[in-house]
Amino acid sequence: MSLLNDIKDLPPKVWSNTGVKPHITKQVQALAPRARQFVFDEGASKLVGEFIRDCPDVLVDQMQFARQPYDTTYIEVDADVLKQELVKQVVSLGERDKRVGFLAHAGNVYVITNSDQRPVAFLSPVCIFDYEYRPVAADPLSDDSKVLLGNTWHALSNAQRDAFAQRFNVGFIASEEYERSKALEIMKPAIMGEARIYVACLLFLYQKHRLSLTDHGPRRTLSKGKQRVYMAHTTVTIHLSQYIDLKHDLNVGHDRSAPRRHEVRTHYKHRQLTAGCVHRWERVEDAQNEQWRCTACSGLRWLCRQHLRGDGSIGFVTKHYEVKL
Repeated sequence: MSLLNDIKDLPPKVWSNTGVKPHITKQVQALAPRARQFVFDEGASKLVGEFIRDCPDVLVDQMQFARQPYDTTYIEVDADVLKQELVKQVVSLGERDKRVGFLAHAGNVYVITNSDQRPVAFLSPVCIFDYEYRPVAADPLSDDSKVLLGNTWHALSNAQRDAFAQRFNVGFIASEEYERSKALEIMKPAIMGEARIYVACLLFLYQKHRLSLTDHGPRRTLSKGKQRVYMAHTTVTIHLSQYIDLKHDLNVGHDRSAPRRHEVRTHYKHRQLTAGCVHRWERVEDAQNEQWRCTACSGLRWLCRQHLRGDGSIGFVTKHYEVKL
């Protein structure tokens, strides 16, 4: 189970405690069933923390390829493990979050957390805006990169901080009577390098990896005293390789073909790559396609957007992703 699954069933009283504007809470609840989920286990979350800490140059260099694999994408990590790996010590932040989820749609990245003190899934009054998907961020909370990158902002160079600030901002989505200073206090446990966590997870999903698929039929089950109905779906387990491979192997995230109608997530395709080349990608200005060319080997990379494949007459299957070592 993920935080996103929990948040779909929260009563109105819990929503009102977050201070988030009512129309946004309704939007999040409407997006939740549509989102394709990528849930990172403890080992995968630890690996993301190592990558963020040890390879900030790779993270910034590859940020342009950090794209949502689906129009509505949800990513969740073990925040406790990741943050301890990120700062290489047990941090004392009071109400430290245990898990953090990112629900991304149309340039808004909503943040969902929980903690020992706040075990129920909690929608943050602070939202990340991604300029890659929307040109203007509504009601920015601050232009300070320390707010965007959290307690580890000092670990980056000025140029690296600027690179994140050019693509992301932090916005305020709470009601007018909700104090912004209170929103920032709530976010302190979650926001340790938060934009970097989101970018790093997206990059891992596009590297070369092994996939294993498990089909599940429709079923009913009891969860927390409530009956839930699960559609037929496929659990796709993504086995990550070491983070340093991102420098050479950031490549295509294939979905294996299936006879039933199924979704294919956004992925990159390549042509004429030279083996062993450490690629230096330069965007090709093309109004019709999103393409990059390597200035070293002249290989081509282009983005293949989310689409459907397979025979709908024999059924439709959705996918849920678990990300593991």
